[in-house]
Amino acid sequence: MPDTESPANNVIYSLKRDNRRDVVEFLANELVVSLKNQFDNFDGVVFTNIPRREAAIKEYGYDHAERLARSLSKKLSCEYMSVLKSKTKRAQKKLDKLSRVKNVNFDYKVKGDKIKGKTVFIVDDIVTSGASMGRAGMLIHALGAKKIIGVSVAVAYKDETTFFDIKDRFKG
Repeated sequence: MPDTESPANNVIYSLKRDNRRDVVEFLANELVVSLKNQFDNFDGVVFTNIPRREAAIKEYGYDHAERLARSLSKKLSCEYMSVLKSKTKRAQKKLDKLSRVKNVNFDYKVKGDKIKGKTVFIVDDIVTSGASMGRAGMLIHALGAKKIIGVSVAVAYKDETTFFDIKDRFKG
């Protein structure tokens, strides 16, 4: 049984459900430190996010990953671009890893010439199976991005086989 009362879970839930701008700013500041430790140059970088399902946006009133990506882009003096739109109907949270892959469904919101040749950082709150991040990365790659980097607040490893070769799952 997962620890739903842990401080880390409480922070993620307050990001997703409580519309807490202070939590967005706190997490963005922490991610900025981490990104600056890993990358020297943010010239030409575009930040985007894994888009939230429309039903969840209606329920909570906002897209938490978009707010986090926008905050990161501002703090690092980079461009933010909404690249994808979610067409996913079911929440990923309670699905197993193969069902997550089948459930992920994004559509483009931008034309490829806006991304072509750029480095794109894809932001999400938590990566569990890698299905959403992998699918988003493949679509952004198809737009001609030079380099794609996934950024998340947390990675949830359910077991040693949680992550798998995404490109083999999204053929066709």
